[in-house]
Amino acid sequence: MDFSSLINGPMNTGSSIASYFSFLIGFMYWLGSNKNKRDRKVSVALTISLNLLAVAGTADIMVFVLWVGRLPPENVMWWWAPWYHIFGVWTTSMQLIFAAIIFLFIVFVWTQIFDVGTWVKRLLPTYKMARDAVRTVDQKSTAFKNE
Repeated sequence: MDFSSLINGPMNTGSSIASYFSFLIGFMYWLGSNKNKRDRKVSVALTISLNLLAVAGTADIMVFVLWVGRLPPENVMWWWAPWYHIFGVWTTSMQLIFAAIIFLFIVFVWTQIFDVGTWVKRLLPTYKMARDAVRTVDQKSTAFKNE
């Protein structure tokens, strides 16, 4: 397999533009931020997320779904995707599974940055109050029904 075709192939231009764009977005966020530890994490996460979205073929999926109206049938090889050149085969289901894994990883990265566990702990007392209020109202409403 000739890996120079992957480096110098037609996908190189699009992926390099996406990489430059992602670094630019991350850097611009950092320039406009307070430059603390969390802002640095968000800047890096923006850069990584945009690169991963490009690698996952999000643009291809969106073009097919929004412009064409459907994804290609399973018998169509995604010859323009870099994964086709690496594995020799790349179908719609492979692309969707790969994109789903990438999307889940991006969600995981952002939940780690924003510390969702702390938000849940803060919201838990509010949830308990609302649950107790609903139970009280429910008990009172059933008391009226039994009379």
